[in-house]
Amino acid sequence: MEATTLQKIKVYMQSIRPFFVNGNIRLIAENGIVKVHYKSAFIDFNVKERIPMGDKQAFDTVKRFCFNAYCDYEWD
Repeated sequence: MEATTLQKIKVYMQSIRPFFVNGNIRLIAENGIVKVHYKSAFIDFNVKERIPMGDKQAFDTVKRFCFNAYCDYEWD
């Protein structure tokens, strides 16, 4: 994954963070893998997605994960 793609993902995650009220969404980049986590604030519940750094569709995968997490767990 290019540094510009990772930066774009970070900016996107910061922009959507206020929408997640019932839980937290996090991004972790380490050891050649990008991890996206959604953790519920009310129950012990996690949803995770692992994306290899070389994936060309990493930004789209992160956006899809965040949208699905929002629709499934935050939509009131």
